Amino acid sequence: MRPLLALFFRSIREQTRNKYTPLVRGVVVGIILLFIMGIQDKPWIAAPGRDFFKSLVSINLFFILLAAVSTFSSVITEEKEEFSLGLLRMTNLNPVSILLGKSTSRLCGVLLLMAAQFPFTVLAVTLGGISLTQILAAYAVLISMAFFLCNLALMGSVICKSNRTASLFTIASGFLIYAILPMIYFALTMRVVRSQMSSTAEAWAGFLKYFVDANPFNTLYDKIFSTFFSGPVFGLQFWTHTIGGIVLFLLSVLLFERFCGSSAEADGQTAKKAKAGSKSRRPRAWTTAAIAWKDFNFFYGGKKGLLIRALVYIILIGLSIWFGNWSSSPYSRFTAKEFGEVLLMWSIILACIEILSVSAGMLGRERKLQTMSSLVTLPINTGQIIRYKLLGALPLFILPLVLLLVSMIFNPRPVQSFFRGIASIDRFEEFLFFMYASLQFLIFPILVVNLSLRFRYLAIPIAVGIVFACNFGTGIFMMLFRGESEAVIIPIIGLIVDLVVLIKQIYALIPRIAAEN
Repeated sequence: MRPLLALFFRSIREQTRNKYTPLVRGVVVGIILLFIMGIQDKPWIAAPGRDFFKSLVSINLFFILLAAVSTFSSVITEEKEEFSLGLLRMTNLNPVSILLGKSTSRLCGVLLLMAAQFPFTVLAVTLGGISLTQILAAYAVLISMAFFLCNLALMGSVICKSNRTASLFTIASGFLIYAILPMIYFALTMRVVRSQMSSTAEAWAGFLKYFVDANPFNTLYDKIFSTFFSGPVFGLQFWTHTIGGIVLFLLSVLLFERFCGSSAEADGQTAKKAKAGSKSRRPRAWTTAAIAWKDFNFFYGGKKGLLIRALVYIILIGLSIWFGNWSSSPYSRFTAKEFGEVLLMWSIILACIEILSVSAGMLGRERKLQTMSSLVTLPINTGQIIRYKLLGALPLFILPLVLLLVSMIFNPRPVQSFFRGIASIDRFEEFLFFMYASLQFLIFPILVVNLSLRFRYLAIPIAVGIVFACNFGTGIFMMLFRGESEAVIIPIIGLIVDLVVLIKQIYALIPRIAAEN
């Protein structure tokens, strides 16, 4: 039994001894106490305990989804990218030991954060509006969801060859289970009620209803947070996600030898070397920004990656139009205005995803692959390295920009309203709040880049937590000044100082990491 759990205990020990672990738990508890203080200052709320706990659960759901995409999905692919999986296999650890040590230890870290919250969330009962049964049932949903997503991401990490593809696998699978299937059910039931479709449609609706009943969002917001909820604590959602997580873990064990065996890893190394060799024969000059060329072709997939992105974008837009057309009235038609709104929505979403992906991997990938020392030895300074890496990521934003321009052709009103609103700012208070929002949008990707040089796979979740804590603190600060709009000048100055400090730290961390490598 001890060899089976050797890697698991080692990973848990490393997490426990990490200097950031107690700091993160303390920050989580501090945010909870600030939430309680904010609720107490609003005596007009009918059920303050329920509102407080609902906000806390929503934040936990968001971070669980974020951890599934960033932390859980990289457990095996990071070893594949660094070609260190063979070293793990040389220790005679079986697949169960490796998967337990690499994935379950990270799941335990998330569960320990929830455990640190629990004693303080019970205070919601004393605030009123929620019972202890509802709190226990909500935590059962969160734990089972984290367990299921951890093993879903684990299977993606076993099957896929890189962190990016594993993250995309997790996003696509989760989106299918938690969004697409429930949307098809609601669209189908609307059709059944509206036009009395055949029994086949009703049978499909009955099958899809199971996914709706087992959906954690539906279980939390429609059942557990309702006034008349009395149990059970472990419902259909809990058992479905628990059994599904166990099945996914067993599938990962069975597929490990097929996708992570010594022959598979050797084939991956050979293919990567052959691919690099074929591309390196192309003529390149130093004046053509070789760093940008390398990032675009090796990190972002090159022209093939742009083509795959374009196909994914077309599929997502097509599904959105299909669902909107199906769920609407049979007598209404999908207008050009609605088509423009769909394109605008996806252009914004996809641009934000690309910004997060580039920010987390632009320098963080060099740190993971231990190639920062080679990068620093080039005859250019740190500023030029960053500019060339940004230049290599620039083609990724061509497709979202094209979607934005096409959306303006079909429906220019939303974009015109946005710029008209900016141009109509004539009050000093409005200008201050616009500056505050703009600085936050600018500082977030820089914060992610900074954290990617410090953490291997937690840059985005930690950045989200820091921004949320700063915004929460800014809200309390504004409350102390009784909503005086001029008081936002102090947070703006703080954001400008943080922006300068983060950029200077990035310039200082790059040569330091290169020296360590």
